[in-house]
Amino acid sequence: MTEAQKTLSYFTEDGSYGNADGILVMDTTVWSDLDWEIIDRVLGSERSRVARLLAESYEQDADQVFIRNKLETEYGLDFSSME
Repeated sequence: MTEAQKTLSYFTEDGSYGNADGILVMDTTVWSDLDWEIIDRVLGSERSRVARLLAESYEQDADQVFIRNKLETEYGLDFSSME
């Protein structure tokens, strides 16, 4: 007996739907304008990884220096032009 391959799909209130593989849903309630500017500046293929870092930055024990360094070195963000 072969096992069925799991398929994920999404459905939105505006009627769109599609394949949900790789979709990341997160609470962005506390995100700042700077967080959204960062999301706008990175490549589409990098957005989910950057979004995870931004979400982690709001955790109580977050290592802010590590997160900022990672955003600068791995994703080429220049915070001096955003502050």
